Amino acid sequence: MISLAREEGADFVVMDDMRARREAKKRGCEPLWMLQVLDEAAERGLIDDVSQKLEHLKRETNFYVGDKVRAVIENMKQRDLQRTQARESAVPTSEDDQKKKASE
Repeated sequence: MISLAREEGADFVVMDDMRARREAKKRGCEPLWMLQVLDEAAERGLIDDVSQKLEHLKRETNFYVGDKVRAVIENMKQRDLQRTQARESAVPTSEDDQKKKASE
């Protein structure tokens, strides 16, 4: 993967294995954690319900979740909840529309 990233001139390579990340850095590639990619995609609105995807990752795959990763995941879930709440408060409900019409 590192060789391909270098051949293609990629800015980043996605990998979670610590030894592979060290090797990528030695070879001039910037490694990104998979969780970083998920978090950035959610921030950009490219994926919804990150919490559900993270739970699937923890329960349904062989993705290793140690204490540090667990803390990162909990922070990501909190940000996902905040994004969801912000979206919901920005979209007027039909009840809001009815109140607005009644006041006009």
